[in-house]
Amino acid sequence: MSRDDLRLTEIQIATLRALAEACNFSPNAHPPEESIVRRFPTNLRGDASTALDQLRRLGLCRRHPTRGNTTWNINQEGLRLARQL
Repeated sequence: MSRDDLRLTEIQIATLRALAEACNFSPNAHPPEESIVRRFPTNLRGDASTALDQLRRLGLCRRHPTRGNTTWNINQEGLRLARQL
């Protein structure tokens, strides 16, 4: 699956890249949502949060609810796409 097949928006691409960097390009890491959206300017953090959920629906990442806050995990397909972008 390529970027053209998915038709990702710019904010989704930036969010996928931020998630991959927050995970240090590892599918075993589970960074909290705050550490991902903190990489964006304040006025775009809400959009990045929404983009995370959209990426989850596309099957590029997973949400892990924990006691404290929600953590996110990028899967192999998401990592492959993030490296291409």
